[in-house]
Amino acid sequence: MIVIRIILLLLPLFGLFYYLRWRYRLKLTGETASDEELKNIRMVLLAVIASLVLMGLFLRYADTSSSDSNSTYVPPHMEDGVLIPGEFKDNPDEKPVPKSEE
Repeated sequence: MIVIRIILLLLPLFGLFYYLRWRYRLKLTGETASDEELKNIRMVLLAVIASLVLMGLFLRYADTSSSDSNSTYVPPHMEDGVLIPGEFKDNPDEKPVPKSEE
């Protein structure tokens, strides 16, 4: 999961690097990009940015590290001078809520 997040972080930087490199090469050769070519580049960049945003949102909300709805969150607390991190604990007293039949 961390590799995907690193790739999502670095992908826009690589895109910016190649775009600036392309513009620098055009400047060195004295060529100019046509309006149609610039429009196509902007559309591709917009699609890449939209894809990255959607992937980021998917990764944010598809995180499966949370616990069941029957569990109780115990916040971080101190025991004998040691910080105990927060965690989800199962509630054995509560029965699972059955799904309503429609």
